[in-house]
Amino acid sequence: MRMFFNFKYINLFFRKNKFMINIIFGIIAGIGTAIGIGGGTILILLLNFFTKMEQYSVQGINLIFFIPTSLLAIYMDLKN
Repeated sequence: MRMFFNFKYINLFFRKNKFMINIIFGIIAGIGTAIGIGGGTILILLLNFFTKMEQYSVQGINLIFFIPTSLLAIYMDLKN
């Protein structure tokens, strides 16, 4: 059975456009956070699977991503 698309080309695209891909991953994780499904989980999966980063680095990036998101959530909760 033939696959719909080849992951080799996707990985080649990610290697050439790392900055733009990281921006896209941040947007996807932000949307996931906004709708309440846990953007950090999505961020860990995307960074680990597509960029082949080490698990410790990915978890550190997730913590850095978590801090401003949680501060904004606290502000919005206190505002309401």
